[in-house]
Order: sequence, then structure tokens, then C-alpha cells
Amino acid sequence: MCCIWAGLIAILLMFQHRFIRASIFFFGAIIAAILVRILKLTFTRLRPPTSTIIDSYSFPSGHALSSIVFFGLVAWLISLYYPSRRKTIHTVAALLTLWVGLSRLFLGFHWPSDVLGGFVIGFIFLQGWL
Repeated sequence: MCCIWAGLIAILLMFQHRFIRASIFFFGAIIAAILVRILKLTFTRLRPPTSTIIDSYSFPSGHALSSIVFFGLVAWLISLYYPSRRKTIHTVAALLTLWVGLSRLFLGFHWPSDVLGGFVIGFIFLQGWL
């Protein structure tokens, strides 16, 4: 779902002739999604017994990794337009990301280390990407 939103945002940026920003945003989200798939197939960690998801592995949490990358990219983009609100924008992005991670735990789809791993890997990727 993040890739669809990233595509729509990238198209909007291209209409504004912000091609570099569109590329950074879109390809950051796409590469993060590919990274999730590669890591899940590398670690092949089973989900908790309470999980109803049976068609994918648990580590890292794709939602946690994708949300930190997506909301981080959104925060980066909005901060370019409103630099004086940077701290508030980044705080909102962090809270949304945390909410996504906690929801994965609450629903029983992941172990806590899956979500934490997704956050850490996503943060490292985001910092390197930007």
C-alpha cells in the first residue's frame, strides 16, 4: 500500500516538475519493499502462534520497516516546504510509525523483535537513502 501512495505522491511531484524529489520518494519506497521481501526470505522466521497470517515470514515486520521509510520520506518532503515546522513534522511521522508497529504487536502478527528489527533496518535504510 505504501508503494501505491508513493507512486501517487511521485506523480504529484512530477506535475510540479520536482523530478529528483519524486524519484527519491518513489524509489525509496520501492527499494524498501524489495528489501523487506529479501530479508523475510533470508531469515525465514515463523510468525507467532496467534498470527492468522500464514503466507509470509515474520522477521522483519514489513509494516514497521515500510512505515518508518514511508512516513520518514513524507516528513522529509513536507519539511522541504515548511522548514520551520520540521520538528513537529518529524514528531508526527515518528508517532504514526510507532502506532503502526504497536498495531502489529497488538494484533499478534509479529514478535516484538520483528517490529523492533523493522524499525531499526528501516531507519538505517532511510538515513542512507536520504
